[in-house]
Amino acid sequence: MTRVLTLINLILLGVLVYILVYPQMKARQVVEATVVYQNTPGALPLFVAEELGLFDSLKVQVTAEEALIGPEVVDDIGKGKYQMLFGVDWANALFRMAARPEAYRVAYSATYSQSSPYASLITLRASKIRKLKDLLLKRIGYPKGTRYDLILKHYFKQEGLDPEKMSFIGLLPSEMTTALDRNLADALLIVEPYRSLVVHREDVRVLEDAVFARRIVSPLPVFAGLTSIVNLNLTRAQVQRVYAATEQAIRFIREHPDSAAQILRKHFELPEDAPVNLPQFQTYQEIDPTRLEAIIAHLKEASVLFVDIDPNDFMMSPSDIK
Repeated sequence: MTRVLTLINLILLGVLVYILVYPQMKARQVVEATVVYQNTPGALPLFVAEELGLFDSLKVQVTAEEALIGPEVVDDIGKGKYQMLFGVDWANALFRMAARPEAYRVAYSATYSQSSPYASLITLRASKIRKLKDLLLKRIGYPKGTRYDLILKHYFKQEGLDPEKMSFIGLLPSEMTTALDRNLADALLIVEPYRSLVVHREDVRVLEDAVFARRIVSPLPVFAGLTSIVNLNLTRAQVQRVYAATEQAIRFIREHPDSAAQILRKHFELPEDAPVNLPQFQTYQEIDPTRLEAIIAHLKEASVLFVDIDPNDFMMSPSDIK
């Protein structure tokens, strides 16, 4: 009987040791994750995490793939093809999330303000365009793959101008800094990180600065980081570690903005002394739903969205990620 009890105690001791040690063993194991990003300042937490080796320190081997600017990649996140999406424009995200907002979770948001603008409407001083009304019958360039043409049309309508009497031309990021010089457009909605580089030129006239922040809400949510319920159910460990690195990167951006700006310049191959406006990043716990409600209402007015979306449907909670 004594031997049986001893054996049972040894087995129980082994089980207890396993229960205590297994989580530590699991935490030391390297996991693999695949993330996707759109080449925007909103993906800066990814660029910082890669530059500082934050993924390696958390034992997650990350493969990062670039996606074209546009809403289609949001579907891939919803299906679990990638564990996280970095730097998606909020208008594109909401446009695609509208059908099933509860299937997504917002990991972080990035905002710009009137004092630190994201977008400016500009032209050349040599042109005859001096006021908004001078844009009638003119070509207006905007970032290709965004919904900014629809938002601009709504903006011009509010100013009493007929957008049907203007041409809207989608331009690639590589064309942004030279579009006016090459006569690709008569005026340009230019966005960061190229905006700060161009608006300071002596030959450039700013028709309106901080276009969206002035018209919608300031600070203005511009970019988001997304994951999905599918990912949280099937690849939870990967999402947890990717998000932990993201959170550390956001902390670094806040504490070392000059270093973060250099990482952004390096990624976008800008001159080392090029001025840039960094977005302000909010973790999922810091996001203000009322600002998202203002964005949603404006996008509905601009016919970007056609249904109401409750931000609470896609907000992440601590229980999702812990």
